[in-house]
Amino acid sequence: MSASAIRPAFASARYALVFLLILSISVPVGSCPSVVLAASPDIVISQVYGGGGNSGAPLTNDFIELFNRGGAAVDISGWTVQYASSSGTSWNKTTLSGTLQPGKYYLIQEAAGNSCGGLPCGSPLPAAEVVGSIAMNASSAKVALVNNSTTLTGSCPVASTVDFIGYGTANCYETSAAPTLSNTTADFRASGGCTDTDNNSADFTAAAPAPRNGSTPATVCGATGLSGVANANPDKVPWGGTTLLTVAVTPATSPASTGITVVGDLSVIGGSAAQDFLDDGAQGDETAADGTYSYLASIPVDAATCLQNLPVTVSDAEGRSASAPIALSVFRPGLTIHEIQGTKHRSPFEGQCVSGLAGVVTLPRSNGFYFQESPPDADPDTSDALFVYTASAPGVSEGDHLSLRGEAEEYRPGGDSTGNLTTTELVDPEVMAVLSPEPMPVPVVIGLGGRTPPTAIIDDDSAGDVEVSSTYDPSSDGVDFYESLEGMRVQVNNPVVVGPTNSFGEIPVLADLGAGASARTPNGGLVIRASDFNPERIILDDAVLPLPDANVG
Repeated sequence: MSASAIRPAFASARYALVFLLILSISVPVGSCPSVVLAASPDIVISQVYGGGGNSGAPLTNDFIELFNRGGAAVDISGWTVQYASSSGTSWNKTTLSGTLQPGKYYLIQEAAGNSCGGLPCGSPLPAAEVVGSIAMNASSAKVALVNNSTTLTGSCPVASTVDFIGYGTANCYETSAAPTLSNTTADFRASGGCTDTDNNSADFTAAAPAPRNGSTPATVCGATGLSGVANANPDKVPWGGTTLLTVAVTPATSPASTGITVVGDLSVIGGSAAQDFLDDGAQGDETAADGTYSYLASIPVDAATCLQNLPVTVSDAEGRSASAPIALSVFRPGLTIHEIQGTKHRSPFEGQCVSGLAGVVTLPRSNGFYFQESPPDADPDTSDALFVYTASAPGVSEGDHLSLRGEAEEYRPGGDSTGNLTTTELVDPEVMAVLSPEPMPVPVVIGLGGRTPPTAIIDDDSAGDVEVSSTYDPSSDGVDFYESLEGMRVQVNNPVVVGPTNSFGEIPVLADLGAGASARTPNGGLVIRASDFNPERIILDDAVLPLPDANVG
């Protein structure tokens, strides 16, 4: 494993000189400063649209929409909505009638345009509570809500109103103007009409017009929305196991949820793509509904492994929905280390989660440990070991016999751009069990009396990338020979040095005093040739044990 990189963080300080410039400002007579009122406790203007019936308009008429953000009904009979141009002082009005219930909308239809052959463009509005005849400007204007029928005067009569909006280039507004509109956009008060900070710019957003009337479902301000909290018990399951999937639902109250359903896509674990969860209790066996929806899932063989975020949707009859994904890890059981290593350079189970992996800790490191089968399998072409990556000190000791689960992964030291070969690892490991003691694996001897490495060929049968080659031949290809020993305990008898210790503390050696090696130099080195790349040369690294400075011979 490569050493962890330490990346220092640098903070740059910025210094600015601040100058105070005092200006004498002359305010022309008739200009209109913004006015901030106390937020309306109940009735507010929730949407305005002035492009109705114009070219490209989706609706035939202009409209003003009101909303009751309070908790009690309000009689608005005799109230008026009043309109003026962006800089005008003449106010047109429409008189209102009736009672506006909490959380409900009130639609006021105004004039229609005539931009489609003398007729209004667009579709009719839904049924309005009141019909007026004000022709509103499509981009910039002022609209006031007044709790009497007295006609407003002046260009900025905000203080005389219940609520006020100036949009576009209007010269009067609450704090700052709402967005400029067009034939295809309306200004919407945030949170369905609930937000009122007395700042038109902050409270309103432009979007496609969507008039709401008294038939629109109520929106209760401050109410909770529909939601669900999901989990799996257990949340780590092997093939053939079962897990109880549950979703605790919080109904909405704006209005109260009815007809709640919970549906999950369990196809990734072999289930239905539209599995209904039943409201039958957290343990799956209660007879009375308790708001916890559950489904007992059985994990089949060949299910997808590792972390799965199972999509689950909570819905109600009022048309609301919420996502409640379930995190579940599925493990493939019963594999051995040599099966994970396989007869390739990359694991056939790369990216899969595996469980029940038994072995002995052969060497703890600062960020993990080497883990090897004992006794070994009978196939010399498959390595019996791998590295278990823990990122920090692993808390295990040499000789510990464990059963693990985790994800099989190929790690490339230095990153993909280096061309280095990968190392098979187990990441995100968990100890499933501490097993009965096993003897430390016997080291594989490289050389006489053990496994003899190839002496000439590094690789002669891949098409450039040994990791994707269909041919794997440890008996003749040096790169495959050492892959078959990856992570294992090995022993080199009577090593002879064929090159000096390098700057990395590494020493190149031959086993058995160089027996079987060809093309030695008079001083004891090793000659590389076009037909002989000396795969029998072994590099000893001081990462595990200290090595002496050495020279050829």
